Amino acid sequence: METTERQKEIINAAFTLISTQGIQDLTIKNLGKAIGVSEPAIYRHFASKAEILSGIVDEITAVKNRTLAFSRSGDADPRLCLRRFFSHQASEFEIFPPLSIILSPEDLFRTDVGLITRIRGLMAETRNTTTKLIEAARKSGDIRKNIDSQTVSLMLLGGFRMLVSTWRLEKEHGHEDSLTRLTEKFLSQTLKMLE
Repeated sequence: METTERQKEIINAAFTLISTQGIQDLTIKNLGKAIGVSEPAIYRHFASKAEILSGIVDEITAVKNRTLAFSRSGDADPRLCLRRFFSHQASEFEIFPPLSIILSPEDLFRTDVGLITRIRGLMAETRNTTTKLIEAARKSGDIRKNIDSQTVSLMLLGGFRMLVSTWRLEKEHGHEDSLTRLTEKFLSQTLKMLE
């Protein structure tokens, strides 16, 4: 389904509300206030709050797909693909910081079985992708052969999640460090330890 500009605006407002106030404040009334329209105007674009949450999951999926496409573009070696994967996500979060809530989606959709199932699938795909890239880097000799690819994948994904969370908190307190730069430093140091 093609998303209209107004639907994108509503979804972005939903990301912002969740990011700044929490999922409990994601209401049709608050969304209307956030974008300056009435509640019935929101309902012209989404039949329910559940449909808005589904739109958020669709956007999370789109970000993941853009990130994967970017990381695999060109004829890149596995280490470069890993760097691109995390760097692209960092740049997406810098452009629209509320999007970084996608790193903790299990907290957002816990009560909706259909959405949490989709989120679990996305999380598994992400972990599988990074694990395969690490495995390819092991096979090519870019990183040590005596490491467990799944463990390293968890280490990279968890470290990135912590890095983004810290960046968001620091940003809220007026610190304007570049997440892309911080991510590059994190990846350089982590991958160097694996050589």
